[in-house]
Amino acid sequence: MSLHYNAFISYKHAELDNKIAAMVERGLEHYHIPHKIRKKTGMKKIERIFRDTDELPITSDLSGTIAEALENADYLIVICSTNTCKSMWVEREIKLFLKNHTQDQILTVLADGEPVDVVPEILKNKEVTRVNELGIEETVTIPVEPLSCDFRLPAREAKNTELPRLAASLIGCSYNELMDRQRQYKMKRLTAIFAVIMAVTLTFVGNLIYSNKKVNDSYRASLISQSKYLANESEKLLDNQNRIDALHLALAALPGEEMPDRPVTTEALRAITQATMAYVSNDVADITSIWNYEMPGTVRELNADSDNKYLEAMDQFGNIKIWDTESHKELYSYNPKHDRALVPTCFKFLSDGRAIMAGGHFITCVNVKNGKADWEQKLDDYFTDEAINITSDGNIMLPMDDGSFRIFSKEDGKVIEEYKLPEEFTSSFYIEGYVHHTCLSPDNTKIAFTFSDKDQKTGIGVYDITSDKVISKVTDGKFSGDILFPTNDELFLAFPEDPMNSNTRFLTMNICKTDRDTIECLDPDDLSVKWTNEFLSNDVSYGSEFIYIEDNNSIAYYSGDTSDIWDVATGERLHHFTVNSAIVYAFMSKDRVVPSYITLNGGLASFTSSDPEDKDTINCMEYFTDNLDIGAVGSGCLYLSRKNGKSITQYSGNTYDKEWKAYDASPETKSLYNSYMDDNVAAVLFDEEESVILDLFDPNDMKYTKRVVLAEDGSEAKSHQFLCLGTYNGKLLLNYKNNVSGDELRVYFVDYKTGEYTSEKINKYSYSSTNIPTYENGKIVYTEMNGFDNTFISVYDIASKKTDKYRLPVEEYIGIKNLYYFEKQGFIYVAVTQPFDGSTVKPDYIIDINENEIYPVDHDDDWNDTVCVSMNDDGNLIAATDEKNIVIKDIKGNNISVIPIFDVKMRRPVFVKEKVSQKDLLIVPFTDGNLCRYDAMTGNLVGMTEYTTNSTMDYESTFTVDAEHSCIYFHYSSITNIFDLDSYMELGYVTGNMGYHKPTDTFPCLAKDENGVECLGYFRRYNLDDLIKKAKDILQDHEMPKEQKDAYGIN
Repeated sequence: MSLHYNAFISYKHAELDNKIAAMVERGLEHYHIPHKIRKKTGMKKIERIFRDTDELPITSDLSGTIAEALENADYLIVICSTNTCKSMWVEREIKLFLKNHTQDQILTVLADGEPVDVVPEILKNKEVTRVNELGIEETVTIPVEPLSCDFRLPAREAKNTELPRLAASLIGCSYNELMDRQRQYKMKRLTAIFAVIMAVTLTFVGNLIYSNKKVNDSYRASLISQSKYLANESEKLLDNQNRIDALHLALAALPGEEMPDRPVTTEALRAITQATMAYVSNDVADITSIWNYEMPGTVRELNADSDNKYLEAMDQFGNIKIWDTESHKELYSYNPKHDRALVPTCFKFLSDGRAIMAGGHFITCVNVKNGKADWEQKLDDYFTDEAINITSDGNIMLPMDDGSFRIFSKEDGKVIEEYKLPEEFTSSFYIEGYVHHTCLSPDNTKIAFTFSDKDQKTGIGVYDITSDKVISKVTDGKFSGDILFPTNDELFLAFPEDPMNSNTRFLTMNICKTDRDTIECLDPDDLSVKWTNEFLSNDVSYGSEFIYIEDNNSIAYYSGDTSDIWDVATGERLHHFTVNSAIVYAFMSKDRVVPSYITLNGGLASFTSSDPEDKDTINCMEYFTDNLDIGAVGSGCLYLSRKNGKSITQYSGNTYDKEWKAYDASPETKSLYNSYMDDNVAAVLFDEEESVILDLFDPNDMKYTKRVVLAEDGSEAKSHQFLCLGTYNGKLLLNYKNNVSGDELRVYFVDYKTGEYTSEKINKYSYSSTNIPTYENGKIVYTEMNGFDNTFISVYDIASKKTDKYRLPVEEYIGIKNLYYFEKQGFIYVAVTQPFDGSTVKPDYIIDINENEIYPVDHDDDWNDTVCVSMNDDGNLIAATDEKNIVIKDIKGNNISVIPIFDVKMRRPVFVKEKVSQKDLLIVPFTDGNLCRYDAMTGNLVGMTEYTTNSTMDYESTFTVDAEHSCIYFHYSSITNIFDLDSYMELGYVTGNMGYHKPTDTFPCLAKDENGVECLGYFRRYNLDDLIKKAKDILQDHEMPKEQKDAYGIN
């Protein structure tokens, strides 16, 4: 059976032609066809290209294999070069191909020369049939200029731009269509231009006014699309902790000087709200990225100077940059200019704000403030360590490859002391005179160092400066180990048992076992072992280090995924921590006796337990981006860089929205758990020792007004027994649930201006304190019973002090689960407690106050207790749920639709009117973070967006519509989500707050004042200009890099 070929490559067997032919063959057979084009053309891949690698003899005819391949090939690709004319076979192959194919199926590839010189003559002409002036058909030969793919370009450019031309012909699609799949980001920039061009073209055939409108609509649509794209990319960057670029894209998605006509999209508002951290108070501020610093190459080293708030970074090429971490200004830059002799290997900040950088043959002192070198010194010998030691008087110690330790003056870099190891000792090293890690004793009288002996065994030595004596010993370990000189009496050494067979990473695969290191505590006077311990880890080591904890005289060591901490004096292991990923960096925090650890997967592991039985448990929270490699800490900030990354991200736990303001004279407020707010008053209930306290605030004047003691010491009352019902005529209404005399419904009336209060019992019959009354517009609705089988729903009018009672139509005892009072619509929904024994489900009831009618609401046999009820504004639909289903019924209790919720927890739903159709929608906020919109009449899902939430159920949640600002405020459990009124997309959210206060356009919430006291204050609601200003204030004069503009199609 003959083989089918997508193409046959014809070429002269010369060096250049062979190279180009092989490149074309390889490129086509491995060409990835985009999914949409595969679907359109049905071709999954270019399967087979014929290229004969053998030169045919001059006298030979075309072989049967070649002839058959030409016949069964779809296309002929001719490699055209100055060698082509020397080949008799190229023209023969063209002629044989044309016997069964058209000339349009022949493609040419230029290897060198000009087309007129290298393209075979047979392809420069084409026979066509046409009708002459006499109406007679005739065949004539006309010149043609064949389309050639230009492989004279550099190989990468030819592969990216010319190879797709060949592929497009073989696949059966256009070149542009194929290239579009590889350049989608460029198409976003061309959308607007294309729309304008199309609209201009239509002006020649259509009405000018209509065409102009189409142009504007298309242009606007393209701007909207780009705005949404940039906003979504901003959120992705923010998720990856790249806050600065996220801010730039969020601003680019909004109208600005460069694009004043850009429409404002919901996505862009959300992006800039998130990127600016709007509404984030210092009470809930978490560790977050605040800045990104860029290096030319991959970051290899980080150092932070807390005293002067500097950050230093060095990359793979030896470039060094130093920034001010408050202003983020670059203070110093060093470029070795590709000279290996000038590439630094280490860096160290001095206490006076200067810095030392050292390379193999130089040492330089940098004055960071003026960005210049104070002094430079060349080194005749080679500096062997990758760390700089600073003496107690601020001078610099470096180990040299001649076996000496030199002390350089911090003032001018001149050598002021030199201590040389005996030659007979250094000659025993694996590399003569070469020491590895070095460190000074705290009193600066001893220098500890490691070395490798001739058998590459780990050695450790101590040079006594005062006596000019050296002691050493060789361990069973191989290669250099970590050392630390934490005290004058202890020296620590760590070395691996089998470094050649340790945990390792190969490409994307980790090869792991149990690594064993030996930890030795040595006496620096004689190197005798005070104690030793085995250290085990089970992950790849991305770094290892000793950390001395002076507060409790302990020593920590980490490697792989493990850290152990021992008592320095006894060697007792105090802690053994295993985290969920390899440790890449560790640091000590203030007032802690255990280090914190940064892990490869972006976690921060901290020890928080005070239980001595829980000493090996560590909490790991994933705050950062993943694949971390290098870290530094300073000035309350963390600086982290990803593996093979060129950027450094600055993180802080002290980043928040600084525009929060405290209410005047606001006292300490620890929680809003039991609180209330409306247009005129904000109130917070809490326990203080044995008293129940009510703090009153005026949200309009934004001040604290009064403290009311509702229950004195000895009353046994607690704040949770008081429930804020609402306000009436200048009074705050509180329901008091008396656990002692539970049949009393007592309401407190507190004047929220003066703090004076009275209380009143309002029930006539028996009242159960387990039933919570409901209140609306001067009327309190509650349940009471006159005997075992007479259950009343009572409506108490505060103004008239009269009570209307509605007896439920039952002749037996029933429990009332809850009451739902819809005062505006004139209805009360009574949720009945269902039996636990599986007997017949009892109906709920609807009381029509205006008609004085009571309707039973029947449910299915598997209905549980009704836990939440909502009613539409028209008063003709209700939505009830038992946490399994939401049932929408009419006011007579007849089923309209059912919405299954599959046991997903939810908050109180709300009816809204769809803007265009005015049909009823039911908005259901689920605790899994989905805000779903259902058609109330059918129960069908019509839309869903996501929102930020916790898992707490709250059936007292409220929706407030702000038509003026086109927003919806959803408040529950001290959280307020801000939604766009049209798209229902979340714009932002406020935590620890009391909701939206419309008269002042603010969100009253908790935060810490300038004294660190948590109290009540507010955020104002931000408009677009406010958010843009916040973003620009954060960025200061930082501009979006050109590379980023190009990448996202921003002109």
